[in-house]
Amino acid sequence: MTQRNADPKRSSIDHIKHALRRALLSVALASAALAMARPATAAPCAAPQGGTCKPEPESDPNIEPKPEIEPEPEPENESKPEPEPENESDPKIENEPLVIPTDPQKALQGRALCTSAQLAAVEARWASSVVEVDGQFGFARGLLVEGGRYVLTQTEPVRYGRGFVIRGRGRTLAWTRIAAFDESSGLALIELEKLEPAPYVRWVEPAPSVGTPIVVMTGGYDANLGSVTEVSPGVIGGAPLSPVVVTLRAGAGGAPIFDCEGRVVGVSEAFVDTFVSAARARAIVERRDRLPDYEGEWSAAHFAFGLAVQVEGRPRPGEERRTYVGFNTGGAITAYDRLVMPYRFGLLVAAREQGQRTLEPTTELQGLKLQTELGLGYRFMLADAGFFTTYLVPQVGMAFGWERDVFVHRTPVVDAGCVDLSCPVTTDSVETRQSRWFWRPTLGVSLQASVFELGYSVQLETTALSASTHQIFLGTSF
Repeated sequence: MTQRNADPKRSSIDHIKHALRRALLSVALASAALAMARPATAAPCAAPQGGTCKPEPESDPNIEPKPEIEPEPEPENESKPEPEPENESDPKIENEPLVIPTDPQKALQGRALCTSAQLAAVEARWASSVVEVDGQFGFARGLLVEGGRYVLTQTEPVRYGRGFVIRGRGRTLAWTRIAAFDESSGLALIELEKLEPAPYVRWVEPAPSVGTPIVVMTGGYDANLGSVTEVSPGVIGGAPLSPVVVTLRAGAGGAPIFDCEGRVVGVSEAFVDTFVSAARARAIVERRDRLPDYEGEWSAAHFAFGLAVQVEGRPRPGEERRTYVGFNTGGAITAYDRLVMPYRFGLLVAAREQGQRTLEPTTELQGLKLQTELGLGYRFMLADAGFFTTYLVPQVGMAFGWERDVFVHRTPVVDAGCVDLSCPVTTDSVETRQSRWFWRPTLGVSLQASVFELGYSVQLETTALSASTHQIFLGTSF
């Protein structure tokens, strides 16, 4: 690095310039301060000729006048905060983000809701068009659409393609087919056997904004009338992922949501929380003719558990007839609610004692059986009653497993020289163990009503049919 030598003359001139600049700046600042502190001088008299000017008030020389401070200008881009609403009914609260507390009453406090007259009008127009769809493992509400030719509801009650009922207008409504089934939106469209006159739906598109007042058709219960339809006011609220509906009374999924004018805003997904928009619901209704009829699907969401009792047909050589008691558990795979492939796992025990436990030898049996049953059957529907749908299911299959027997032989022993009955008696015990694997073809039939099952099956002994094992199952199956 090289170092440059400074010029002494140039350095002194620069110092003088800087000093003059500082002095001028100090004078300017002092002048400005004096101008602000100096009292305002009286303006020259502007009275007309021949007139007199009004005398100015004399100022006290001992009192220092206060400087006049001009207000600072407000920034142009900064918005003024809006004043807080004076009362809870202030309409400005409608545009504020809705914070949903645990209590919906607090969420709706101070917000504009549909008026009583509007609620009455919506109820009068649509109450008879809201129906119930009761399935085997699902329940939802539905709305008559297209003038009462179809029912728009959730997919869950109709997922198996049959085994559900539609109740409305004080009776059961017969249906012919599932015209549309959309898994992405969770909506299904069911065609009725005959027309049920109903108003045509007016859809709200695009979706209303947060804070819009709405009406939800929920379900209630009356001691005299039973299940009834009621209206519940609410608003559309905000959520991290999707808009939600906040009402004073929650309802089942599939409940229609209206605006205050009776137009459909959407369909609730579950308990009036999130909802499907009117645009998506309308698409399901309008594209029904381009979709094949829904016949159901494959399902593995089935479970069974219950008590199993087995009785052997013919006693084994040297033994009495055996009886096993235990439990079975497992499940099933169904196809279109018709073909069924059950699988069961069982644990059963047998306890039996031979002879008299006196001074005679006795033999005690401790039997254990582990088995697996696989089958193939067909579900004949006897009663289409929603949750209480009943099936008769004949089936064939195979049972295989492992069983173990433990025989405990007890022999009383008395001292050889004892002739009195009060002599001490000891027991010699000898255990005999044996086990084997088995497999047997099976035939059976079961009656399934709702979640209950009563079944009978026989495990065939191919070498001797009379020695086949009979089994009864009683438990729950769904």
